[in-house]
Amino acid sequence: MLSHLSQLTNEEKDLLIIAPNLVAALIAGADGEFSDDEIKKAAELIHIKTFSEKHEDLREIYQILDHDNAKEVLVDLMVSLPKDAKERNAYLTEMLKGLNAIFPKLRYEFTSKYYKSIRQIAHLIANVDGGFWGMGHIHYKEEELVDLPMIHKPEKQQEA
Repeated sequence: MLSHLSQLTNEEKDLLIIAPNLVAALIAGADGEFSDDEIKKAAELIHIKTFSEKHEDLREIYQILDHDNAKEVLVDLMVSLPKDAKERNAYLTEMLKGLNAIFPKLRYEFTSKYYKSIRQIAHLIANVDGGFWGMGHIHYKEEELVDLPMIHKPEKQQEA
């Protein structure tokens, strides 16, 4: 299980595993509140990624997150976060910045796919509540965060 993550500390592994939920919470709550549609979409995306991700370790991360009560776990996370959107966004941003120290310890092949995967989650959740049928409009607060600027894009020279 998660074979090439063995050199990480337990805290680093935990962050890597929970980060998709942190991204979902950041984007879903960026505009001040979490909508039921955004929470539902996040849980659906986690489930879909358990079989759609081609990299085995990446699939395993989503399989850990996808269990019988995945939606409730996401809701519990969101409820545990600071109520004030600005404070919550700052907290989640700081948590996600922790990935920047983890990526150089891992193979580029994995980190580049992981980075792309969590950015995809951010974009799909950002599009849930806006525009025509939830498409085409992203709230300006989500727009500031949707590309996950706090997480540095993995670079090729970081082969581990």
